[in-house]
Amino acid sequence: MYALRYAPDSLQYDLFRMQRARPGSKQLVSVYRWRVAAKPDTEAPHWTATPAVVHQEYSENSEGINNYVSFSSPLEDASPVLVRAIIQSARLTAPVVSYLIPWQDQLDIGWFTCGGDFRFAFGEECTVLFEAIDAAGNRSRPTGRPVPFQAPPRPASYR
Repeated sequence: MYALRYAPDSLQYDLFRMQRARPGSKQLVSVYRWRVAAKPDTEAPHWTATPAVVHQEYSENSEGINNYVSFSSPLEDASPVLVRAIIQSARLTAPVVSYLIPWQDQLDIGWFTCGGDFRFAFGEECTVLFEAIDAAGNRSRPTGRPVPFQAPPRPASYR
């Protein structure tokens, strides 16, 4: 049996191989010990490009409505990343802040059948400011300016 212990004040991990003191004994003793220095994550997530619209959809089904915009997620990091999205439109008095989990190299904003983070009006002009946050709390933005986009248009069946 092995045990991994982290000593935060020394930024080190200790790995122990545990075994019984003698056959049938309940007492465990350390036989081997390895020490590995932990390197703190100080590197911010890296955007390889500015996110761009790759898909938008408005559709209705028996479960509800899909009304969303998908952006590319050109993001690299060694740890899991959350993306903070600040969405603004002329219709709103205050921006909407949403936290997105990149999925299949995409960032999805909107409403998805049973729930979502933002309800678009048909074809409204919006902007979104992206900020990546990794597991260590490092942050980065792909650009200093919000990315403009348009919400899905009114379907032909509504006209």
